Amino acid sequence: MIAVPVLAQSFGFVQPAIAAAAGAAALVPIVIHLLNRRRHRRVVWAAMAFLLAATRQSRRRLFVEQWLLLALRVALIGLGVAAAGRPFLSSAGGVAGERARARRVFVLDDSLSMQTRAGGDETRFDAALGRIRALLPGFGENDVFHLVTTSAGGGAASREGVGVLAFEDRLRQVRPTYLAADWEAALSSAWDLTADASILKANTTVYVVSDFARADWEAAEIGGQALNEARRLAGEVDLVLIPAAERGSSNTAVCRLTSLTPLTATGFPTRIEAEVVNYGVRAARDVSVHVTDRERRLLTFEFESVPAGGSASQDGFITFHEAGTHGLRAELAGAAGGALAADDQAFLSVEVIRQAPVLLVDGDPGVDRMDGHAGYVQKALSPADESSVGSGVFDPKVVSDSELPAESLRDYAVIVLCNVGRLPEREWRRLAEYVGAGGGLLVFAGDQVSVEHYNRHGAGTEPAILPGTLGDAVRPAGGEEGWTTMTLAEPVHPLVAEFASLRDSGLFSARVERYLPIVPAADGSRVVLKYLTGDPALVIQSVGRGTSAMFTTSANMEWTNFPAKGDFVSVVVEAVSMLCGRPGSHRTVETGSSIVEPIEPQDVDLPVRLIAPSGGTLAGSVAQGADGSLTFRAGPAADPGIYRFQSGERSLDFAVNVPARESDPGVTEAAVVAERTGGLARVLEDEAESGAGQGRTAQATELNLTVLLIVLGLLLVEPILAGAASGGRDGAASG
Repeated sequence: MIAVPVLAQSFGFVQPAIAAAAGAAALVPIVIHLLNRRRHRRVVWAAMAFLLAATRQSRRRLFVEQWLLLALRVALIGLGVAAAGRPFLSSAGGVAGERARARRVFVLDDSLSMQTRAGGDETRFDAALGRIRALLPGFGENDVFHLVTTSAGGGAASREGVGVLAFEDRLRQVRPTYLAADWEAALSSAWDLTADASILKANTTVYVVSDFARADWEAAEIGGQALNEARRLAGEVDLVLIPAAERGSSNTAVCRLTSLTPLTATGFPTRIEAEVVNYGVRAARDVSVHVTDRERRLLTFEFESVPAGGSASQDGFITFHEAGTHGLRAELAGAAGGALAADDQAFLSVEVIRQAPVLLVDGDPGVDRMDGHAGYVQKALSPADESSVGSGVFDPKVVSDSELPAESLRDYAVIVLCNVGRLPEREWRRLAEYVGAGGGLLVFAGDQVSVEHYNRHGAGTEPAILPGTLGDAVRPAGGEEGWTTMTLAEPVHPLVAEFASLRDSGLFSARVERYLPIVPAADGSRVVLKYLTGDPALVIQSVGRGTSAMFTTSANMEWTNFPAKGDFVSVVVEAVSMLCGRPGSHRTVETGSSIVEPIEPQDVDLPVRLIAPSGGTLAGSVAQGADGSLTFRAGPAADPGIYRFQSGERSLDFAVNVPARESDPGVTEAAVVAERTGGLARVLEDEAESGAGQGRTAQATELNLTVLLIVLGLLLVEPILAGAASGGRDGAASG
């Protein structure tokens, strides 16, 4: 048995549809020939006998000439149209054609991890550029080059390829960034470039030049997306992996600087935590981290040892005496960082307020404040003893439920409903809008609460602002003297974490004689405290950008004696602080993110500036949302550090950090990445291999010029053959 010829295996068309049209066009002369034969009708007459006798003598010669002419015309039309289909032949076919052009797409990793120094002054990025430049002499003069960068803000270069000289100029201009690698987008851009039919995919090679950072290629989600794109590329073109990193680098980084205090007010201690991670193989010892605010040192953390491959964290307290935003910087002291310097610092923007306004709505007010349902909450938030927890942080205001419609909810950080029976439907809508926009809502139960009304307007709407569906009030033991106590729900919520080690706390000894059972919402709700009966006591839920919570017993002494316990103050203060959210939390972002800040309508005409850490100004614009709100947006921010937003006399600090995952200097072997593409990609370890003409797919040559030369030759032969055939017919007729 004879195998399929090599030529048949390697021959094809760039435009198969046009090639199919060529086959159809080649049938036209045959159809015309058959139609012409059907037009003639035989008529027998005497004089024709002499002509037939002469024709029989030359019939064989005429038959050959006519069919040869027909075949030539069929080939002429078929090849002429087929040339537009761009036939090609791989080098395995053994047929020479014109010099093929190749497309070289270089996907260059310019993310933060490429700034890691393996030793000396050379970074991984320097090594990557060196490997690319070493390949260029082995490529053809007519080859087309593209450069794609992997950083989140880099994307692909122009779809128009450039020559080798212009490509070298681009390499001189490209710089490593402080951004994370977006492999899915970069490889997708490379795929789009290979879809250009001006050059065959068989003549296209995609070179991935990277350190193949472990955090990029081994993380389940990120690595999976990158590998999916790599497999797609390797299935169509020659995919070459070029490693640009040595194993064994170590690095120590300040990976996180955060505030553990939900609400920061002037004169109130704020708990700040710094975390250091050690990516080395040995423990990092005697590591110091300085925390500064505008170059003024506020804290110093001393880490005796940070374990290899692990992390360590410390926290301390800072008291701010000025309201506004404070841009904090945590920095490793000395040269403790290791191979990557950019992550030796972490930044945090802290918004410090003078007081947080809280609106308490009392559904059953008394003669004095302690007779009503909001009095104990008001006293907890604004105690007479200035040394008490929460003193001076909150500014509570008490109103009745009938006075609520006159209040502007957006003027308050938290709204607290204390035994409020019913509210107009319009007020429920206002509360839903308020919480969804970032506000906090705390609800206490009581004998005035209409369960049916709350379930319909608070839990049965979209979005539901109550964290569950209520049932009718119950007594724990079913009798007049029955009561229960509270305990922590598992897992322990940060709101009550400090009570986990205080089992003799008043929180656990307080008696609850009556409460409203609640079935927590399926999505987003969480039980913080529960009764020994198993029913939830305190439930919280995220609603849009805000948070709501419900205490299923009363805020005064009618259903429980908890308000008389000292720990009532701590729980209320922590709950209200949590519901305030973290004002200004949107001002701490990563590189590659935009800087976004709401603008008040009265400030829209004021000049707005965003000053980068380098001192330059970032361009931005003000846009109006669908709800009429105004937002300033600039960026994305490319460099880490403290950015200063200025609008009139208003000045805000934004903190921009490098992506934490880029600090890991660990790499994945390029051979492992190639194996995970199904073995379709290849690894170029040595520039001596050149990589110019080797790979899974043989280089192909387009045959356009060859086919057109054949067509030109046939055009010259066709008139000669047609004349000879015509002369032969005339001679036979005259004979």
